Formats: sequence, structure tokens, C-alpha cells
Amino acid sequence: SMMGGIVGVRPRIHLGASGVHLNPFDLPAAGPARADGLMRRALFLHTFVAVLLGGQPSAAGRAALDTAIMACYHQAGITADRRTWARPAPLLTDLANALRTGGGQAGAELAAGLAPFTEGTHSGLFAGPTTTRPDGHLVTWSLRDLPGELKTAGTLLALDAIWRQVTGPASRRRRL
Repeated sequence: SMMGGIVGVRPRIHLGASGVHLNPFDLPAAGPARADGLMRRALFLHTFVAVLLGGQPSAAGRAALDTAIMACYHQAGITADRRTWARPAPLLTDLANALRTGGGQAGAELAAGLAPFTEGTHSGLFAGPTTTRPDGHLVTWSLRDLPGELKTAGTLLALDAIWRQVTGPASRRRRL
């Protein structure tokens, strides 16, 4: 489309397409960010895992998940210090490994529940670091090629990315 003589490019994020990954562990690496960004991401990951598993884990499972999430970030060299957030974020496979090795029986059960999404038939979306950033004034998200079992998780990731962009520092500057 033409706007003010400039041809606009609309970024399109095609979830479910080969080679397209969206990492739920991503933290904002650039610009000012909330001091509690790591804790907020950990809370989001609890929600994300519950969506993948189709329900909330047990109390022991939630405790194991919480410990494993923070262990993944720690192993990646990421702390509450915002300067570390530009480091490569852990992946869902790292979470499954942390649950398996340090989460006891509850962690092992959660890791088993995550297996289709980390190493099995539904792992494509989460198999690597995020391949495309949803930057731009108008981003098109397509979930058409996602299998039915991943539509809810894909929708959650898309909504999370949209929300982070519209509430991010750059968005606030544009509105001022």
C-alpha cells in the first residue's frame, strides 16, 4: 500500500510454516524494559505450559516448573539484570531437560507431557530461536498451517507478541 509516497511492507508471521519458530522464553533485549520483565516472562511461561498440557500442573508440578524456568534462564546467563537479556534465550527443550534432571517425579511427568512439543510431532514451532520479530505498524499473523493441537498455543504466543509490542516503550513514545 502507498502511504505518503512510501511503499509499506507488511511483515507476515506464518506460524506453522517450515522453519518459522517463536520462542516463548524471549525477553525484550533492546530499549528500556520493566525491571520485573524476567518475573513476568516466568509467569507467562507457567500459563504457556498449562496451555500446552491442557491444564494446570499439580502443586508439585508448578513448583518444579517454577524452579526449572529460572534454572533455564540462569544456565543461559540471564538474570534479573536487564543487561543480560540480550543473551540467547533458553528454549522449550532446555525447560524439558531442566524438569527431567532437577524436578523430581513431578518434573519428570511434566517433561513427559512436553515431549510432543520438544522432540515430537508438534515441536516445529518451538524447535529453535525466534526466526522473525513482529516489528512494524501492521503485522499479519497467520495460524492457518498450525495443526489443531497447536492453534491455542500459537494464538497465545501471537497475542503475547502483539501485547508486548503495543505496550512496549517504542509504542508509548509514538503515542506521546
